[in-house]
Formats: sequence, C-alpha cells, structure tokens
Amino acid sequence: VDTATSASSPVGKRLSVVAGSGSLSEALPCLSDIGSMGGNAHYVSVALKARKLLLQESLPSIEQRKTRAFALATVLNEALENGSGDIKNVQEFIDENVPIADILFPMLEKSSEESEEMALLEIYARKLYRTHVLKDFERKGDGERTLKFSFMSKPSERVFSASTPVTSMTDLTRIMSRPGSMNALADMAKTDSERNLLNVQRGDDGAPPLTQRTGVVKIYSKLADIADESSFDKLLTSFPQYTDTAPRCATGAINVLYLVVMESSAAAEEDVSAKCEELLQPHRYALEKADVRRVSFVFAVQADAEANEYPMPALYTYRSQLEFKEDSLFRNIEPSVAYHLDLTRLAKNFSVRSLGSRQTSTGHVHLYVATPRPQALEKEKKANKAPRIFARALSFVLDFSSASFERMLVDALNALDVNVPAGGPGSDNHLFINLVSDYERVVLDPVVVEQVIVSILKRHSERVSRLGIAEVETRLVCCLSDDSPPISLRMVASNPTGYVHVMNTYVEAADESGSDAVFRLIGGTKASLACSGDSSWEGMKVSSPYPLIRPFDAQRKAALRSSDTLYCYDLPALFEAAVEKQWADASEKGGIEG
Repeated sequence: VDTATSASSPVGKRLSVVAGSGSLSEALPCLSDIGSMGGNAHYVSVALKARKLLLQESLPSIEQRKTRAFALATVLNEALENGSGDIKNVQEFIDENVPIADILFPMLEKSSEESEEMALLEIYARKLYRTHVLKDFERKGDGERTLKFSFMSKPSERVFSASTPVTSMTDLTRIMSRPGSMNALADMAKTDSERNLLNVQRGDDGAPPLTQRTGVVKIYSKLADIADESSFDKLLTSFPQYTDTAPRCATGAINVLYLVVMESSAAAEEDVSAKCEELLQPHRYALEKADVRRVSFVFAVQADAEANEYPMPALYTYRSQLEFKEDSLFRNIEPSVAYHLDLTRLAKNFSVRSLGSRQTSTGHVHLYVATPRPQALEKEKKANKAPRIFARALSFVLDFSSASFERMLVDALNALDVNVPAGGPGSDNHLFINLVSDYERVVLDPVVVEQVIVSILKRHSERVSRLGIAEVETRLVCCLSDDSPPISLRMVASNPTGYVHVMNTYVEAADESGSDAVFRLIGGTKASLACSGDSSWEGMKVSSPYPLIRPFDAQRKAALRSSDTLYCYDLPALFEAAVEKQWADASEKGGIEG
C-alpha cells in the first residue's frame, strides 16, 4: 500500500477530506494540517504543494484584483477629463495594500486604449511611492506611452541623543511627549554642529527629504526599441534638469526612470542584465545631465504552464553611483522600498544569494541564503560555518494590531517554508519584519506592541523553531502621542532556552557626535528585568552588519553537549516562566487558595 496516498495514512485521510469538500475554503483547515506535516519522505512533496496552495489562497482573487484595478483606471481617467482630482477610491485601494505587481503586465496586455494603460501605470506608481508626497501626474499620449510625476521624500523619523537616559518605557514616553524637550531639540537642530541630532536620513537612496524630484515611466514594446537614440533623448526631455529649466541637485542625482518592457525574455538573468547595461552606456552622460539617480528595467516574466498565478515582474536597477551598472544584490526588488530591507547589513559578513521573493496578502517576503565570508570567520572562529537564511518581510500598514502582525508573521513563515533549500532550513536563520507605516497617522504604545509581538511569537514558537529561526527582528516607526514626533523602534526576539521567549527593545538614537544612528536599549522591559536579554545591540550603529554569532551561543552549546542542560545564566528566565505559569493556573482556579 502506498502510504503517501492510502486513506489509512494521515495524509491520505486529509486528501480524502479535501477531495470531498464543497469548496476550497472548506478544505483550508485540512490543507493547513497537511502543510505542517513532516518527518516522512512520502509527505514532503504533498506538504509543500499544500503550503503553496495556502499561500496563493491568502491573496485576494486575481480576477477580483484586476476588476478593481480596471475600475479605478476608469475613475482616474474620468477625474482627468473632468478636472475634479477626486481619487479617494484610488487612495483607499492603495491603503488596503492590495497586491498589483503580479497583475500589472496581464492588465497592460489586455488594455485596448492608451489612456487605460496610462491610468494603470499611475496606480502602479502611486502604490510604489505611497510613503512619499506625490503630485503633478502628467501623461504623454499619441503613442509615446509615457507617464511623468513629481514626488518628495518625507522627513525621516526623529531620534534623540544617546546620552538621554531611557531606563524604561515610561521614560521613553515622557521624553517624546514633553513639549519643552522637543522644542529645545528643535532649536539645536538649526545649528550646524547638531543639525543631524534629530534626523538621521533613511530616505530613498539617501536623497534629501522635501526635495522635489521627477519620476518618469515609459512603456516599450520590446527591449531593442531602447536603442533608438532620438527616442531616448526625447524621453529625457521629461526631466527639467535635462532641458535646463531646473538646476541639478547639489547633493547628487535625484530623479528616477522606469522602462517597462512588454516583451518577455527566456534568456538567463545575467544575460538580460548585461544587455540592459549595454543599452544604457551610450546614454550615460545624458542621464547624468538629466540628474537621473537610477534607471529600472521592468520585464514581463513568462508564466509557468502549471502555475495558477502570475509571476512577479523581473526588475533590474542601474544606479548613477555605479556609473549605471547593476547592483545585483537589489535585483527584483523595487528600488523605492529596497532600503527598507536593510540588505547592506548582510553584505559585509556574508556572501549573499537570493532565494527569490514571494508576494503575500500583507506585502513582500525576500529570501536570501547567506554564507559566512572567510574573513569574518577568521574573527569569529567558533561561529557556525554553514549557510543560513535571512528572510526580509516588508509590509505597509495603516495601523498596528495583533491580527495584522500575526498575518505578516504567518505569511513570512509560509514563504520561508515554501522556499526552503533541499538540504533543509538549517539553523541560525533570521527573520526581519519591517512594518512600514504612514507614521504621521500611527500612534502606538510601545509596551503594548512588545506584549503583542511576544504573545504571537509564543503561539508560533514550534514552527519558528522548526524553520531554524534564531532571531525575529521587528522594526516599526510610530508616534507615542498625537503631538509627538515619530521614532523608530526595534524589537529583537529570541528563544535561547527553547522554553522562554526573550525580547530586547531598542530605540534608534543619535550617537554622541550626532552624525550616526545607534541602537539604544530601553531598560525596564520584561526581558531586561529578567536578565534574560543579551543587550548585544546596545550602542551599535543602525547600519552595523549582522554578527556571525550571538553572545553566549558557544556557552549554550557547550552546556548542552556536556550535561544536556541549560547555560546557567538562562535559568532566571525559566524561573520567571514558572512563576508566571503558577499565577496563571491560580487565576484560572479563582485565586491563590483555589
């Protein structure tokens, strides 16, 4: 009997239920059970297919998304004809975080009119630059298929001096909500010596905030059309710097250019990248004159005949700082949001290779295999030499809630599960979740955020452990009150004992020189009071590379090998967990006396 399909086997029984279900939604609980099964070679392929189906099912229907996008394109065109500018429905669509990248090319191919194409491009651009200030959308029709818009980066989050005491969450709230202290800091920011105290730039490619920039999106039928020199020069006249109607930015190039190529290519990625670079090189000086910071090629990708979903577009970005050569680390990542992934923290100590990305119901998950570099291993001889996985999850949220964070975490775990290498997930993996918000509208209590994250990680601890994830890092920019400036919080959770989750919460603060952002541990949190956090990021620059080994990892492994027990300094956290459990049990019984 084939145990993989037999009705007497666990998988077989569940497959029978799935086959007899009236709809896919009715079968989701069984599919979830199948997707979580392991330990038997017969179950692996079936479980993988179940997880892929669950991941796909978590997205809104493709047809529903296309229908809504086409309806909104009509709204944009009507607003343009009437001069009303009423696009509230479009903004609501963007705020809902409905994915559209995978359906962009199918919709463009289906469009029968150029005006509809331009409207779809505008929706795409508005979604890409949702965290910026957008204005002045302008279309060039009559076969030019070009969209032009202006945008500005918003001021980055504020930070305070690393010398400011933050002994508790209460301290943090008091500092950020006290009007006098923020006014004093604002006055300091006007002086040359301390102008960087409040604002540490984390904007798009480092371009200065509140500087008007120009974005241009052009549709080409095929890649070879870009070689037409006169056509390309005409395209560059869309940039005011190219026609000398605006000065070039003194701090460096600021404009962006997107070339959307409808023709899909079966060539290898490296060949496509080389061809794009070859096409750009003759226009290099013209691009510099136009103050173009980066050029992005967006290609349609051929769909797999067996797949029930559209593939994500291929994306190659060429930057002026690299003389318009590609930085392959950022391949297939939208450059306007690439900096949110903190990929530069991986590159110094690890050789990084992409495992691909997944579009989820909450955002995007990018996966990388990172192999420790020899020079890094020389410094950390006890470090694990095996490759590990870094998962970088990015989500745009209007507000933070327990449900929204849990969806983001589950989507990230699903994406990692689906893309696990053949040898298994390994160990020392890292999950980074960046909850990007319109922080001017997000007011949160950090204590509540910390409690929510810890409780959800406890709920999914078994799966996190099975996927070899050693740390879950969460970044969130928020305001502590309606009239306080935004700050950036980092919460780093781990489970070193296997029994108790510990959390270190940091705020990004300016160092003593006021020129760099560093991590500042917030004291008085549950983790620090229990002495269970390692505080290893305290004082580190925000851009510091990820270390190969965490504090006390070697001691923990040695204790486990020698005596099959815990490292002694992890015991207080277990006592804390035991006391918590006793109080919880007593509460359920109706009091200490029961």
